[in-house]
Amino acid sequence: MVGQLYCLASNPDKQQKLYEEIMQLAPDKQSPITYEVLQRATYLKACIKEGFRSVFTARCTLVQSAVLRSHVVCLSVRLSVCL
Repeated sequence: MVGQLYCLASNPDKQQKLYEEIMQLAPDKQSPITYEVLQRATYLKACIKEGFRSVFTARCTLVQSAVLRSHVVCLSVRLSVCL
């Protein structure tokens, strides 16, 4: 969850778009958040997926050159791999 919040805080335009979607789906504080409402929250779903995609990565630095799928990766190159 922290990853998603960080992504939104780093992108105020995306945060505004999400806010507008939420306000459209639940215009006041008393609006119930039901399963049906969440089904229509497509941008919220996209934000959550993007947060997981961008946060859950493995980062490493090679200690020796390697060949990955026929590409030579040189020593000391930093790699990021989505898990």
